[in-house]
Amino acid sequence: MVNAKNQRAAPSMADLPRAVAGDLVGRRQGAAEAGLGGMTDTWEQLVAHPPAFGRLMDFHRRHKYLIMAHSPEHCRALGRLVGTGKQLPIDRLYAEYRRSLTEAFRCEATVGKHVNALQHIMGYFKRDLTADERRAALGSIADYARGEAPRAAPLALLRSLLRKYPKPYLAEQSYLEGVDRLTLQG
Repeated sequence: MVNAKNQRAAPSMADLPRAVAGDLVGRRQGAAEAGLGGMTDTWEQLVAHPPAFGRLMDFHRRHKYLIMAHSPEHCRALGRLVGTGKQLPIDRLYAEYRRSLTEAFRCEATVGKHVNALQHIMGYFKRDLTADERRAALGSIADYARGEAPRAAPLALLRSLLRKYPKPYLAEQSYLEGVDRLTLQG
């Protein structure tokens, strides 16, 4: 199928990784097998340990794009908070982080915010991709933005690119596993 506006061929389902075609149940297992982490730490797991700046920094790093999909503003604020966190008492840092994270997850994760997060993730591959890979990835994100494909389509494509072009930082992202929200109990 060709889009008359920009004359690009939209990727067919056969061109997309198997996960797009409905393998959503095995997504986490497949991600773990592919070395994509499986790290979906909950807030409860984080606070089950004594407060530590490094643990909070790791938590934020693992969930950055999930937070961005709900609220880019809160994501930036939380990044600044973690970046300057050593200046605060650790209990206050955790309390402020949790308050802002709770506010972030009260914001709706719209298609536009998801597209923003997906495009940010794609930026990590800008020097790696062939022209066809770039076209397929951008096309998949655009199809999602127009409502012509589920979010699982660009996520699966990005996961396949991550297997081909490993990026340790991205491999830890809960967002790429299809996580939609974290619970903040504890």
